Amino acid sequence: MKYQLNSNVRIVQFNEIFCFRKGIWDFNEATLDIRQESQALKAVYCEMISALFKGQAIEITAFEERLDADDFAKLSQVIEALYYSDLLMQEDKYTIQENMMQILMGGSRFLAEDGQEMNTASILFISDVDFVNDSACELAKVMGVNIEVASDELKSKIQTTDVSSRLDALVHRQNMQILIEELKVYQAIVVCQERLNITMMRHLNEVIVSLKQQLIVGFVDGPFIHACTLNPPHTADFDSLERRVLARLQDHTLYQHFANQLLPPTQSVSQAFLPLLNILMNLVVSEAFLVARTGNSKFEGRLLSIYLPTLEIQVQDILKMANSQTQGALAKLRYEDQQISTREIVRNLLREDKE
Repeated sequence: MKYQLNSNVRIVQFNEIFCFRKGIWDFNEATLDIRQESQALKAVYCEMISALFKGQAIEITAFEERLDADDFAKLSQVIEALYYSDLLMQEDKYTIQENMMQILMGGSRFLAEDGQEMNTASILFISDVDFVNDSACELAKVMGVNIEVASDELKSKIQTTDVSSRLDALVHRQNMQILIEELKVYQAIVVCQERLNITMMRHLNEVIVSLKQQLIVGFVDGPFIHACTLNPPHTADFDSLERRVLARLQDHTLYQHFANQLLPPTQSVSQAFLPLLNILMNLVVSEAFLVARTGNSKFEGRLLSIYLPTLEIQVQDILKMANSQTQGALAKLRYEDQQISTREIVRNLLREDKE
């Protein structure tokens, strides 16, 4: 197994004492004192640390023949301790993703079985900006995430296939079946939009509730950027989020006109927005990596809001609404039950008229 120095770790030497420090002010460090060690082990430590200084990878089995059993055991323990302290990292195809996990999870080492790989099923990526699509593909390639960018035809189909209206039960079921067939092959859906398409989000919400898929959402809202992960039935859905926002709005009629607008699948955007969209894209693709690797997201059931002018950050829970169209009490009713109940009411009314 090869190890190399973690990218943000520095080594400081004081005679025969080596200090491994991760960070600058908020740092962790480990001290290796070799003054009491044998000459053979000292030579190995110096050679090993010299290689780490140069950015080279070291393999401890290469030193086994030069050391006796006790010294080699000490060397192995030191390397293992440095590794689990996040001062050294393994460098191969599998552990690159392990290192990403450790960085994204705040230093908590992800314990996985050897050889375990991430979910290789596709993740659908939906954006309204070509720059975001291209950047997401490049980042996903580096991280090993299987991302498929949605075509304009698919985005148009999701937006125009109405599954949020339940006035006609048969049409609703037919439309749901159309979108389910299109989206059931994906393990999760990522939406990263400069202008959030409310109609598309409502339709996606119906599908993810039915398929129990995760929906990772990032969007720009005035001076804010927002990111969240919705995982019904374990968390609230987009309908609950939208209803909570609507509770604070005064002009619901104007909002509904705005939300029901049909937007183009892809739109041009000012270059001034590109740095902002790049931040947003990195957030949602990183969460997609965690979903593919662990099945969970740090933003699951929570809304991250960043106020860009001052970079103030707020995280709040997204709670379920009792009147949610997809997860509320009314959503549990079935069309057949509603029809039977209506039939019984009509029969009772007719019976009363006869009496």
